[in-house]
Amino acid sequence: MSLFALPTELVAHIISYSLLIHPVPSCILATSKYFLTIALPLLYTHPRFTSVRALASFPASPVRRPHSVSVALAGGEVGRGAFREMEHLFMKCLYGVVRADATVPDPYTELKWLELDELSLCMHSTANSAADDIALEALSLVNPRRFVWTGPDPAHHFSTAIVPTACSSLFGHLGRWTHLQHLHLANISFPLSNYPHDAETEPPYSMTIPSMPALLTLYIGQATLVPVRPLAHLVCSPQMDALREVRLVDCYVGSIWGPRVRRGDVERAASALCGGGGQEFEHAGDGGGLLGETDGWRRGLTPEKAVSRVRVVVRCEALTERIIGGDRGEDLE
Repeated sequence: MSLFALPTELVAHIISYSLLIHPVPSCILATSKYFLTIALPLLYTHPRFTSVRALASFPASPVRRPHSVSVALAGGEVGRGAFREMEHLFMKCLYGVVRADATVPDPYTELKWLELDELSLCMHSTANSAADDIALEALSLVNPRRFVWTGPDPAHHFSTAIVPTACSSLFGHLGRWTHLQHLHLANISFPLSNYPHDAETEPPYSMTIPSMPALLTLYIGQATLVPVRPLAHLVCSPQMDALREVRLVDCYVGSIWGPRVRRGDVERAASALCGGGGQEFEHAGDGGGLLGETDGWRRGLTPEKAVSRVRVVVRCEALTERIIGGDRGEDLE
């Protein structure tokens, strides 16, 4: 049966899948005028990029702004300027869109961010500023509802795609994403610094996790040096009442040879935040940041309420384990 005999809705579904896997998507558009009419909106509505070259080849004047953007780069693409090209891409989408009626003012011209339903990254980052933009300035141009960043390696391969430098830059942008509802991060290594800590049981933290009032779900997987105390602060923050689920999958307090993060760790950190079950802690450094609030912030939040909140929201899971050695993931809850 010819594709031309199929309903338009079915043809659109077939073409949308073909655009994702075809090495040269423009070839599909050139098949016929009928295919062009269907494929052109699809190509720009949900673009998917599998190389830095493809990012750079995005037209300067796209026909419409995307609803979602997906970037899936193999390991060999690291250090080729992916985030610099991504910044150019988002600038094109914000300010280069060609309107059918040039007399109608473009409502996006005054906006700072490109609003997306989803921004999905499957790629490695780098700490080399000469190879790419380690500040991840491309992320300052978007405001997604769902953000995913994972690594390109197989799920059973514990690797780091989001290096500590990129992690710090990423969390610096998260606090400005007012529409963010779902956050999924995997293959991530959090940074170290001079955060007050118990030297015998936990690493020094430098992470400050910003409040994200619209956030509903948070997933952190295959993570090392997970900042338990900042995470407890996020869960118990009065600005995070919408947060309903935090999943910590294969998350480690230090390295993968050390203990996994257990919900009890987060409970104890939350209790300490309220002055119970341990010493209170404050963030030393940037004039507030993580726990810069005074005792007024904790007013009404007892250790019992904080622990109860953690038990409702936080889930710790073990998905993969080492063949020899390491924490086997028992009694995570």
